[in-house]
Amino acid sequence: METNNELLTKLITRFKTLEDPRRKAGQRHQQEFMLLIVLFATMSNYLGYRAIGDFAKKHKEELIALFKPKKARIPSFSTIRRFLKSINIEEFKEIYKWWLQEIITSKNAEESSPSSNYYPIDGKAVRGANKASKTDHVHLVSIFSAFKQVVVDSAKVDAKSNEIPCVQELIAASDLKGVIFTLDALHCQKKQPLLL
Repeated sequence: METNNELLTKLITRFKTLEDPRRKAGQRHQQEFMLLIVLFATMSNYLGYRAIGDFAKKHKEELIALFKPKKARIPSFSTIRRFLKSINIEEFKEIYKWWLQEIITSKNAEESSPSSNYYPIDGKAVRGANKASKTDHVHLVSIFSAFKQVVVDSAKVDAKSNEIPCVQELIAASDLKGVIFTLDALHCQKKQPLLL
């Protein structure tokens, strides 16, 4: 499975390295194809298993023409759901983060733009994402590329902490050099210098 887009072909190649937890017998869909559908669907605001299935149905012809899957078939939402529940989500996240870095550092991203060096960092509470907890929310912090309009990285804030140490760790691990981070005034702490 290859495309005319170099960055997309790189992503497909990396998806092939992800461990496939399924039995070899009876596999109808390539894992990289299902992961691309999930990625495209969520980037298009189709959130949840049924919504991802709806995205796949709605864009069936385009997906088949672009990726030429085996037997020209699209996986159902239940197939995608079973598959997503079985993969190593941390490995998937690392591949996705790598791909975003590839996009940001590609030649296309080197266009001169005032926003190309700006990376806002902010935290948000995601309601209803933590049913097991009394707080019923998860607090996430994200680094956002203002130029490419994508989240570069994100992390969950420890329930017993605030977002200051989490943001410092994100910046230190981001590999972003010579850029401007914009943050809330909360991060102007004399006793907690930013890790750079």
